[in-house]
Amino acid sequence: ARQGAAVLVPHPTLLNVSLDGEAVAAHREHLHAVETYNAKSRRRHNERAREIAGECDLPGVGSSYAHLRGTVGEAWTAFERPIDTAADLVEDLRSGAPRTVERRAGLGSRLRGLAEFAHLGYENTWRKLDRLFLSGMEPTHPRHVAYDGGFDDVAVY
Repeated sequence: ARQGAAVLVPHPTLLNVSLDGEAVAAHREHLHAVETYNAKSRRRHNERAREIAGECDLPGVGSSYAHLRGTVGEAWTAFERPIDTAADLVEDLRSGAPRTVERRAGLGSRLRGLAEFAHLGYENTWRKLDRLFLSGMEPTHPRHVAYDGGFDDVAVY
């Protein structure tokens, strides 16, 4: 909010890496959209994400959440008007502009999603143990020393 950014909830309810429905509802006034389709998520996670967005009256967004090259472009958010700049995108996200969540379909898409989910397991086991116990806190954690406490007042976890 301090940066004029759009605040999106990534992959709600997916394991321990996002907000659950209760947290989304609690922070509703600060949020602009909920990721309602994620290529990595299983069907029940995406269905629950759509339910959370509906319950909280927030629009959806789609994401490939690609950590593997082949998954880039699996899902996207299509707006009704052209998005020419980053400022246009932020404006449309913040305003709740009309959009659709699009995705690829078919066996190849399902296999890429499964590969991403398996990669998530790897990241959240060995790699997470390595980062937390051998290398220190993950660099994207809001309480990481590199942020010098800049997010302490707004960090949810």
